Amino acid sequence: MPNLKTLQLSFCGRLHDLALTAIISRLKSLEHLILIGPFLITTQQWKQTLETVGHNLRTFDISDTARWDEECSKTLVEKCPNLEVVGLKRITGLSDQSIQWLAKLPHLRSLDITEPTGMITDEYIVPIIANAGTNLEKLVLDGCVELGDDTFSAITQYCPRLSHLSLALLDRITDDCVAKGFNSWNKNHGLSTLNLTRCVGIKDAGVQAVLAHSGTSLEILNLNSLDELTQETFKLFLNEETKVGCDLVELDVSFVRCINDDLVNRLSIACKELRYIKVCGLREMRLTGRYLGIIMLLLVRRPGAESDWLAEKIFCSLDLRCIFYGIVNIFKFNIIELCSILMNDIA
Repeated sequence: MPNLKTLQLSFCGRLHDLALTAIISRLKSLEHLILIGPFLITTQQWKQTLETVGHNLRTFDISDTARWDEECSKTLVEKCPNLEVVGLKRITGLSDQSIQWLAKLPHLRSLDITEPTGMITDEYIVPIIANAGTNLEKLVLDGCVELGDDTFSAITQYCPRLSHLSLALLDRITDDCVAKGFNSWNKNHGLSTLNLTRCVGIKDAGVQAVLAHSGTSLEILNLNSLDELTQETFKLFLNEETKVGCDLVELDVSFVRCINDDLVNRLSIACKELRYIKVCGLREMRLTGRYLGIIMLLLVRRPGAESDWLAEKIFCSLDLRCIFYGIVNIFKFNIIELCSILMNDIA
């Protein structure tokens, strides 16, 4: 396999130093290295691997290991200066000192620092964003709970090409900062993915600014646990003139207290491309009749080959009336076609 350019190993907890050395030594054209759970690889081996791959490496993405330190990060940047994609996810001990070197990567397009166990602060993240901002297209900082308004302001100041932004669990980001940031983010032409799970400081003004800026381009939007939002914000989806939500495929409004049956129904109709809506933990959802059908069936809106899968997944768990109401409402099936699909699946 001397010409292999991409190596991705999932759940590779048994991979050890000698095995990784043997693999890397044979892959002379390797450009993308993705390892999930390589917790047996030592810090010395990481440095040796990075020195071996060197300038060819474009993607380095690892997760779920405790054997990574500041020297590893320094070697990563010095030996692999052409990196475009860096992922350091659930790395035990990852902290400011470990990530500071990433500010020296000039070609960075994607950065994922998810759930570090060490402290990551604005002081060290902002220089990374400032340096990579012009090229940065994807930024994931989920679980970096010490980050706040300074980081968000840097994102809107330095990242004109950003399309994927995930800031889950960053509860120090304020509503005012988000509103001001999106209202002034003129150089960016809209996000396609935005995850604000449990960013509980964000309220109506912030989300309304998000929709004004990226409402027509968003495909995935996660507002999980923004429990102070009101229905005024969601009315923006219902205005056909603004075209907010016209490309929306996935929406998570779990634990948003203003969501109810009627609003879910109206959103499912207004957002023509919507396939999946998540509504966990909502007291106002009665989960009966056609609304339950709508919730469960948005994943597949079109009749066709996927209909058999649909019946298989829902028939055993839902009341039969819910199945009829939901499918007829979304798929516009007639009753004969619907019965045929369900009976064939049972048979």
